[in-house]
Amino acid sequence: MRRVPVHRAIIVALHFALAATASIARAEIPWPEGVGPPPSPIRPREAERPGASGAAALGKLSGNPTDCPHSYDALHYDVTVQVDRAAGTIAGTTKIRFRSETNGLTEIALSLRALTASSITRSGNPLAFSQANDSLYVTLDSTLAAGDTLEIAIVYGGDPYTESFGGFYIWTVPPFTDFNLGVGLNADPPGVGRAWFPCFDSPCDKATADFHVRSPLARRGIANGAFVGVDVDSAAGYKTWHWSETHQIATYLMSMAVARYDSIPDTQYPWITYYVHNTSSSMAAGTFVNVKSMMTAFIARFGSYPWDKFSYVTTNVGDMEHQTCVFHAIGLVNGSTTYDDILSHELGHQWWGDLVTYADWREIWLSEGFATYCEAISREHIYGAANFHAYVTNALFQQYLNASGTLTYPIYDPVNKWGTISYEKGGSVLHMLRHVMGDSLFYEGLAAYRAAHAEDVATTEDFRAACESVYGASLDWFFQEWIYSGGHPKYDWGWYTTPNGSNTDLRIRLVQTQTVGPVFTMPIDFKVQTTAGDTLVSGLVDAATKDLYFTVPGSVTNVVFDPDDWVLEQHTLQPTGVLPPDAAPIGQVALLPSAPNPSRDETEIVFRLPGARPVTLEVFAADGRLVRTLAGGRRLPAGEHRVVWDGRDDGGARVGSGVYLYRLKAGDSIETRRLTRLR
Repeated sequence: MRRVPVHRAIIVALHFALAATASIARAEIPWPEGVGPPPSPIRPREAERPGASGAAALGKLSGNPTDCPHSYDALHYDVTVQVDRAAGTIAGTTKIRFRSETNGLTEIALSLRALTASSITRSGNPLAFSQANDSLYVTLDSTLAAGDTLEIAIVYGGDPYTESFGGFYIWTVPPFTDFNLGVGLNADPPGVGRAWFPCFDSPCDKATADFHVRSPLARRGIANGAFVGVDVDSAAGYKTWHWSETHQIATYLMSMAVARYDSIPDTQYPWITYYVHNTSSSMAAGTFVNVKSMMTAFIARFGSYPWDKFSYVTTNVGDMEHQTCVFHAIGLVNGSTTYDDILSHELGHQWWGDLVTYADWREIWLSEGFATYCEAISREHIYGAANFHAYVTNALFQQYLNASGTLTYPIYDPVNKWGTISYEKGGSVLHMLRHVMGDSLFYEGLAAYRAAHAEDVATTEDFRAACESVYGASLDWFFQEWIYSGGHPKYDWGWYTTPNGSNTDLRIRLVQTQTVGPVFTMPIDFKVQTTAGDTLVSGLVDAATKDLYFTVPGSVTNVVFDPDDWVLEQHTLQPTGVLPPDAAPIGQVALLPSAPNPSRDETEIVFRLPGARPVTLEVFAADGRLVRTLAGGRRLPAGEHRVVWDGRDDGGARVGSGVYLYRLKAGDSIETRRLTRLR
């Protein structure tokens, strides 16, 4: 999903503002001649939460625990919706077929926001129900055993919920459009399928669906899935458009739109159609000219396109990755390729987010981080490697680094779901994983991930397992430091040479200086420039202070750090003599995030000392009770120290699930962090 402002006037003006805004570039990787940088900002978003670092950012879990397994499983939705534009209301009937997942099921709870149910029936027989807030409780007329299925029909209507981005819109100024966006940036939880039909509104529950969209005679109704047909009722003055999604789909990805659309087929792929407001259809060809290349790029890398159709549908607010039916803001249809990165982002979602959906909202990076990296992959296919690397540097790495001082929280369960951590840092992590695994194994890992979870849901651990299945070794170290911890590596570095005949012995020293996050383990590339030509070398930096040794031909004239920007980091070249062999690796007391976190068994706590001093390390319950003393004032030497907590209190009893604080007191320095225990 890409966020753009709601108001039509803002959207219309957006492409002028974007075109005039310079992007941030780093001198190491300039933009290739003839292909400029992306417009910036290309993804307007909520303001990042200032000061969200350390313990202050760890008060309340920002995500929602998974809703599955549940007492029932929605199997199929049959949704009929008609809009009364004059009244500003919608009316609908939704049939839901579901299967009981437990014995003795007598009631089901559905989500329905701002709309009122008027009747609920099973086979024409009325059922008792009640409604409170966003919940609709239905009393069944028989008790279901596990595996039993039932279908109920719900008649409902009212003034639909909407917000700046999300909900159901009845647009009252041209171009007149009735449509929904399935995610609400301010809704909690974010899914707002419930804004236009009653449903089990959680990403973990997928179903098939039929949509019957009623429109005035002069307008067209669009929805997910394949087109089945249209019924015309000239006397009543409306058409009913029938679309059927026979593949599994999450409720936040279900969509409908009604407007005066022109239907424009793609010139290469028969399953692609562009539904564009008739006032803007003359600009469609220039706007969507590269979509066929994006589709080719993603099929080559991710496997066959998974659905029966693909469409961009212009709406007054966008952009949103509804399955088979991406909504694209009409203000961005300007006859140019200015907004290709938004188009490729939403197309990439069809594989990552739609086909393989995150199990709950804490895993949002599995959708948005993947789609953001798809922007770079699309550029790689269309414009080549230089443009690809420049885009990663300028639009992903730099977007995060510019605000990294406040973006100190992990990618998993982020403080702000719709911000830089989920999008740009998430995409950066995939870029780095690709370098760690190598191109071939990286894409094999994606294929294994798709095969294991297509039309289903997945977690970060599922993705890790798929990658490890082809990589042949553990990648837990990578996921712990990049997904479950915050921060990024910062290196002070220097290089030193010793003649060795016609060759040169090269020593590269790196000292990690970051105060947020762990000591990172990452392979780092260096371009060594010599009188005999350039040589690319690589070494694994897996300690707070690390020396790498190489022998290269000729005399060394320069060394370039990570020349292609494969690692999200910051580095400072130190003058000769600043980093002697016995340089102290640590400049201040630092308490690092525990790993794993959350944990079920043991978790490791790491801290660094710049010099010897007495250390107390204690674990407290959320209410302030002392639970465990791990270090009780013993004097420890300078360096990095690791302490394992086995999840037991001072009496040896296992503690319960919940949030705990661990506090380090080292001399006059006191630092506190949070960890979560699961039982």
